Amino acid sequence: MKDYYYGIANRFKCIAGDCPNSCCIGWNIVIDKDSVKRYKALPENEISNRIISGIHASDNKFYFKNHDNGRCYMLDADNLCHIQRNYSEDMLCITCRKYPRLIYKANDTRLVSFSASCPVVAHYLINSKSCFYYREKKGSFKTVYPVDLPWCKGIKVKIKKYLLEHEEFFGNIDKTRLSVFYNFCSNYFYYRVTSLAFSVASEGTEEIQVTEDMIRKCETEIDVILYGFIDLCHTDSLTQDAFVKLINDSYRDFAHVTT
Repeated sequence: MKDYYYGIANRFKCIAGDCPNSCCIGWNIVIDKDSVKRYKALPENEISNRIISGIHASDNKFYFKNHDNGRCYMLDADNLCHIQRNYSEDMLCITCRKYPRLIYKANDTRLVSFSASCPVVAHYLINSKSCFYYREKKGSFKTVYPVDLPWCKGIKVKIKKYLLEHEEFFGNIDKTRLSVFYNFCSNYFYYRVTSLAFSVASEGTEEIQVTEDMIRKCETEIDVILYGFIDLCHTDSLTQDAFVKLINDSYRDFAHVTT
């Protein structure tokens, strides 16, 4: 098995109660059946009763209930999880334990990526030079830059073309802000097309490859973020937190229509 990990894998750390855009608010969190069994087997007390009362079933699936304001029933007032604080991370359902990781398997290759709906991931896309880590079997990890990934050949040209075609939108944006968006755009391109390529390959395609449809899908998503970025610049409300929230909210919308 050959493993690829998106660059944030070796530094990701949930910021829990300090998260500005919590994954425990506004989501319908699916609970796997094994976790439901574990929760029902807990000794009966006030803590376990709250867990059981916070579960509902629909269409043969289990979910955590949300309050009217969108907050998960398991989210305490200080934005920490009721289950994890009273038991352990191992007691979390698969959805909560894995998020924001996205795992794809295609033939003998696995990709561990991350969801840009998470503020920590969005922050990485804005501020870092993206890379991947590669490991074959149980060997040591090696850093691989996106331009060297076999399925990303030609993507650098696509990024340059995209930015050139959108130059008219950048006229009134200062160079500092523009460099922030350029870095994000490059990072997002490689990050997103890689996830899309693995997602399709995991469904049965013989090889991992980036198609023109994937390029167009990525460009459409960046368009949405670009227009929001320009609005933030024009209203003089562009901050790191505002850009992170824009990416998070946009990606949540993308997730409803694509992987």
